[in-house]
Formats: sequence, C-alpha cells, structure tokens
Amino acid sequence: MKNTTTLEQEVEAWHNNTRRHEKLEWLQESCSQDFLDNHLMHEMVTWMGEDDFDAFFKHIKCHWEIMTPPELELAMNS
Repeated sequence: MKNTTTLEQEVEAWHNNTRRHEKLEWLQESCSQDFLDNHLMHEMVTWMGEDDFDAFFKHIKCHWEIMTPPELELAMNS
C-alpha cells in the first residue's frame, strides 16, 4: 500500500517545519502589495497580546527613532 499524504497534512507539516522569518518572507513574496502596505501590520498586532505588543513597540521605538506623543510634543516645543 502506497503511503500518501493529504494536502491538509502537507500544510500542517509546512506550518510546523517553517520558521517565522521564512513564513514572513513567504507572505512578502506571495501577498498583494495592498495587503503588505495596508493590512499586514494590523493583522499581526491583532494577534499579539499586550505584553508582546509592548515589547515590539519598545523595540521599534528604540531602533527606528519613533517618538511617543509626549516626546514629540516636547521636541516640537523646544
């Protein structure tokens, strides 16, 4: 008897064996530019918990020179 896998099994194996950076690369290669530009970040944040998003926000704020509203106000009034 031949051992065959179903599409569902192949999809599950891909999910289990593919790292997040590879999955992100796949999304960047296969999704529309509209989705990437206007929806991907919102979808990702929707699935994060508060602690994960807080850590993400602190990381990008630090590395990309993003100001909080109080910092921006201070910078504009200085």
